[in-house]
Amino acid sequence: MKNVMIALAMTGMIASPAAFAGEQFDFEFSFDRATLQTEEGAQATYDRLQDQIKDACKFASSRKGLSAVRYEKQCIAAATEETVQKINSDTLKTAHFNEVSQNS
Repeated sequence: MKNVMIALAMTGMIASPAAFAGEQFDFEFSFDRATLQTEEGAQATYDRLQDQIKDACKFASSRKGLSAVRYEKQCIAAATEETVQKINSDTLKTAHFNEVSQNS
């Protein structure tokens, strides 16, 4: 198993409400690099990663309003992008690209 530890500073995001200034969290994601050798394994890892990131970014969901929803989506996108880049797997990057392309 390999762990990726990420401290994300969410203060530099455009359109983030002032109430979230200084928000930061640690995110740890464990995975088996062998699962990234297949498209199916990479997709399963990516789906699990997305679930964990969404949970980690929920600190914004307790607040109401469009800006809170927008901030949570930005948190998820930034955390996913950074984690995928740190893991540095072509199959995981492909799963991420496919997901982003489908949602565009």
